Amino acid sequence: MTDLLPCPFCGESAERITIGEDEDDPNFGGDVIQCSRCLASSHVEFEFKENLVSAWNTRSDKAARKAAFEEAAKVANRAAEAAADMAITGLSEHARRRESMNAAACSIAAAIRALAEKG
Repeated sequence: MTDLLPCPFCGESAERITIGEDEDDPNFGGDVIQCSRCLASSHVEFEFKENLVSAWNTRSDKAARKAAFEEAAKVANRAAEAAADMAITGLSEHARRRESMNAAACSIAAAIRALAEKG
Protein backbone atom coordinates (compact mmCIF):
# COMPACT_ATOMS: atom_id res chain seq x y z
CA MET A 1 0.00 0.00 0.00
CA THR A 2 1.25 3.48 -0.85
CA ASP A 3 2.00 5.80 2.06
CA LEU A 4 -0.23 8.82 2.44
CA LEU A 5 1.35 12.26 2.41
CA PRO A 6 0.49 14.53 5.34
CA CYS A 7 -2.43 16.92 5.07
CA PRO A 8 -1.66 19.74 2.62
CA PHE A 9 -3.37 22.25 4.91
CA CYS A 10 -2.14 21.53 8.44
CA GLY A 11 0.62 18.94 7.93
CA GLU A 12 -0.92 16.28 10.19
CA SER A 13 -1.20 12.62 9.19
CA ALA A 14 -4.15 11.34 7.18
CA GLU A 15 -5.98 8.04 7.11
CA ARG A 16 -8.09 6.13 4.62
CA ILE A 17 -11.63 5.45 5.81
CA THR A 18 -14.28 3.15 4.37
CA ILE A 19 -17.73 4.58 5.07
CA GLY A 20 -19.87 1.72 6.27
CA GLU A 21 -21.91 2.26 9.44
CA ASP A 22 -25.26 3.37 8.03
CA GLU A 23 -26.57 1.77 4.85
CA ASP A 24 -28.91 4.74 4.41
CA ASP A 25 -25.89 7.07 4.17
CA PRO A 26 -25.49 8.06 0.48
CA ASN A 27 -21.72 7.58 0.91
CA PHE A 28 -22.07 4.03 2.30
CA GLY A 29 -19.35 1.80 0.87
CA GLY A 30 -17.24 4.68 -0.39
CA ASP A 31 -13.67 5.39 0.64
CA VAL A 32 -12.28 8.76 1.65
CA ILE A 33 -8.93 10.02 2.92
CA GLN A 34 -9.22 12.39 5.87
CA CYS A 35 -6.79 14.45 7.95
CA SER A 36 -6.69 13.36 11.58
CA ARG A 37 -6.44 16.98 12.84
CA CYS A 38 -8.32 19.44 10.62
CA LEU A 39 -10.59 16.84 8.96
CA ALA A 40 -9.82 18.03 5.43
CA SER A 41 -10.74 15.19 3.12
CA SER A 42 -10.54 13.86 -0.38
CA HIS A 43 -13.57 13.19 -2.50
CA VAL A 44 -15.55 10.02 -1.73
CA GLU A 45 -14.60 7.27 -4.16
CA PHE A 46 -16.91 4.36 -4.89
CA GLU A 47 -15.60 2.55 -7.95
CA PHE A 48 -11.99 3.46 -8.71
CA LYS A 49 -10.64 3.24 -5.17
CA GLU A 50 -7.14 2.42 -6.42
CA ASN A 51 -6.81 6.05 -7.56
CA LEU A 52 -7.78 7.58 -4.21
CA VAL A 53 -4.31 7.54 -2.64
CA SER A 54 -2.61 9.00 -5.71
CA ALA A 55 -5.27 11.75 -5.85
CA TRP A 56 -4.64 12.63 -2.17
CA ASN A 57 -0.87 12.55 -2.65
CA THR A 58 -0.93 14.83 -5.71
CA ARG A 59 0.45 18.25 -4.82
CA SER A 60 1.10 21.28 -6.94
CA ASP A 61 4.67 22.38 -7.50
CA LYS A 62 5.91 24.38 -4.48
CA ALA A 63 7.84 26.88 -6.60
CA ALA A 64 4.78 27.57 -8.78
CA ARG A 65 2.61 28.11 -5.69
CA LYS A 66 5.16 30.51 -4.22
CA ALA A 67 5.39 32.48 -7.47
CA ALA A 68 1.60 32.66 -7.71
CA PHE A 69 1.26 33.97 -4.18
CA GLU A 70 4.01 36.54 -4.79
CA GLU A 71 2.10 37.73 -7.85
CA ALA A 72 -1.12 37.91 -5.83
CA ALA A 73 0.68 39.98 -3.21
CA LYS A 74 1.89 42.42 -5.88
CA VAL A 75 -1.66 42.77 -7.22
CA ALA A 76 -3.00 43.39 -3.71
CA ASN A 77 -0.35 46.06 -3.15
CA ARG A 78 -1.31 47.79 -6.41
CA ALA A 79 -4.95 47.74 -5.28
CA ALA A 80 -4.04 49.32 -1.95
CA GLU A 81 -2.02 52.03 -3.71
CA ALA A 82 -4.91 52.72 -6.10
CA ALA A 83 -7.33 53.01 -3.17
CA ALA A 84 -4.98 55.45 -1.43
CA ASP A 85 -4.67 57.52 -4.61
CA MET A 86 -8.46 57.71 -4.92
CA ALA A 87 -8.78 58.92 -1.35
CA ILE A 88 -6.80 62.05 -2.15
CA THR A 89 -8.38 62.98 -5.48
CA GLY A 90 -11.27 64.94 -3.97
CA LEU A 91 -14.01 62.43 -4.76
CA SER A 92 -17.03 62.38 -2.51
CA GLU A 93 -16.99 59.79 0.27
CA HIS A 94 -19.56 57.61 -1.50
CA ALA A 95 -17.68 57.73 -4.81
CA ARG A 96 -14.38 56.90 -3.06
CA ARG A 97 -15.92 53.85 -1.40
CA ARG A 98 -17.45 52.66 -4.67
CA GLU A 99 -14.18 53.16 -6.54
CA SER A 100 -12.18 51.46 -3.79
CA MET A 101 -14.50 48.47 -3.80
CA ASN A 102 -14.31 48.26 -7.58
CA ALA A 103 -10.51 48.42 -7.50
CA ALA A 104 -10.38 45.76 -4.80
CA ALA A 105 -12.72 43.49 -6.75
CA CYS A 106 -10.64 43.87 -9.90
CA SER A 107 -7.47 43.14 -7.96
CA ILE A 108 -8.93 40.05 -6.34
CA ALA A 109 -10.07 38.80 -9.73
CA ALA A 110 -6.61 39.38 -11.17
CA ALA A 111 -5.02 37.53 -8.25
CA ILE A 112 -7.34 34.59 -8.73
CA ARG A 113 -6.54 34.48 -12.43
CA ALA A 114 -2.81 34.56 -11.62
CA LEU A 115 -3.19 31.71 -9.15
CA ALA A 116 -5.25 29.66 -11.59
CA GLU A 117 -2.78 30.14 -14.42
CA LYS A 118 0.19 29.10 -12.31
CA GLY A 119 -1.59 26.02 -11.03
